[in-house]
Amino acid sequence: MTITAQPNPELDVRIADGTVRGWSGPTASHWTAIPFVQEPQTVAERFAPPRPVQPFRGVVEAIPQGANSRCTLSVTRPAGKIDPEDKLPVIVFVHGGRFQEGHGDTSWYRGDAFAQSGCILVTVNYRFRFEGFLPLEGEPLPGDFDAAAEPPYFRAVEDVIEGLRWVQRNIGAFGGDASNVTAMGQSAGGTLVTYALGSPRTKDLIHRAVVLSQGAPRQSWEQRTGTAKMMLGGPLTYEHVSSLSQERVDRAFKYFARRYYDDCAVGLSPHMPANMHPVPLLTGSLRDEFARVGFAERLDTAYRSDNPLRRKWAKAWLPRVSQKFGIPARSQDWDEWLRYCNSVEPPRPMGRAIGDASIRKFSVATMEAHSRQAPTWVYEFHGGPGNVQERGTDAQHCGDLALVFDCLNVAPLTVTRFCGDYAPQRLQPLARRFHTIVANFAHGIEPDWPQFRAETGRLTKLFDMSDCSEDVVEDSHGPVRRFLYPEGER
Repeated sequence: MTITAQPNPELDVRIADGTVRGWSGPTASHWTAIPFVQEPQTVAERFAPPRPVQPFRGVVEAIPQGANSRCTLSVTRPAGKIDPEDKLPVIVFVHGGRFQEGHGDTSWYRGDAFAQSGCILVTVNYRFRFEGFLPLEGEPLPGDFDAAAEPPYFRAVEDVIEGLRWVQRNIGAFGGDASNVTAMGQSAGGTLVTYALGSPRTKDLIHRAVVLSQGAPRQSWEQRTGTAKMMLGGPLTYEHVSSLSQERVDRAFKYFARRYYDDCAVGLSPHMPANMHPVPLLTGSLRDEFARVGFAERLDTAYRSDNPLRRKWAKAWLPRVSQKFGIPARSQDWDEWLRYCNSVEPPRPMGRAIGDASIRKFSVATMEAHSRQAPTWVYEFHGGPGNVQERGTDAQHCGDLALVFDCLNVAPLTVTRFCGDYAPQRLQPLARRFHTIVANFAHGIEPDWPQFRAETGRLTKLFDMSDCSEDVVEDSHGPVRRFLYPEGER
């Protein structure tokens, strides 16, 4: 559905930097692409800490522009008169995209359903690619950054923190409660949320968190510095990179990313969930995250083939390729891995290796570490019994987004890609259910299943994407912990 945004003077809101004029959607009020930090004008500024936005004169029309700036955020709230005394709960959403793509103003993230559930949604953009995630020697740091107390410094995390500070200064003018902020992120955005929660500077900025299918690079940055130096034509220093043209930086990243097509080319590393503030957390993943990735699907199809030569070829290659993703190739461990993969129809050991190593491994690390210090609830989406591929009910990466935003009728081709055929008819009860769980969580209402604790069986809520049924089981993510973590980290 195409929506024409017309500025509405009745939605003029005075914030710290000036007045922004919103627009009225069918079910909510919106302010799109509000500048929250200054737009960088030079390469040096693109690799520097975010700078406060300059106060603006007159009225800024906060309507969709199509410019896709990395320096803006958007606000959605319930339709009707704005009362600063409403004190609505605030959800700050950080989008995913492998740390190199995506934007907070895409149609799925408009947030109408959250507004109808009595919440204010703020979607925050951030710098990505090299500008957001390339560590540089000698780069300028924010004055309040304490390297001894913080996770490693990344400019994208600083952008998210600035967005959270903007919320504290301004959300009251939209009727939001700055003392009730839920940070929610998906995929790369989920890991940005966990990193932000590791900074002492966000202690009073985030009060609970929702982390959906978070991902991170499997390889450490140290293993990639040589390639980055070669692509950028010199040392990884702020001085050198600042001397390059923007076209040179963009071209360097393009070729750099091609070298790491089966991983995140850049991103947050190392994963440090134990440092997060002890806020209530809702987190989970999808069972078939990357089971349909092209080259994995070809190898897995050969593994299941009736042709003995194709099957033999697949069985010879699977251990070698899977080992790259951290799957143990020793015969006994490999046999146990295959038994785990064969327990879900159809068996897809290569696709499962990619999804478990790229997403579920990091989700497990977060739920294990955080549940030792704060209330934690864990869920998992799965495709139901039987052959999920044949039925088209795989629980694939990004399939949770249309559910949590309750927008199965928005961008139908994308919904079909990630949620399967007839998703609006098949999954609407589950979308309403999961969305309500997250909206209630933002309102301070705990999920209606037991907390995740190692000593009580790691209880997890399962959501079936074939028939919308649900159950609570013990240790649904156990195989990921078993195969992808050293003994001491389980």
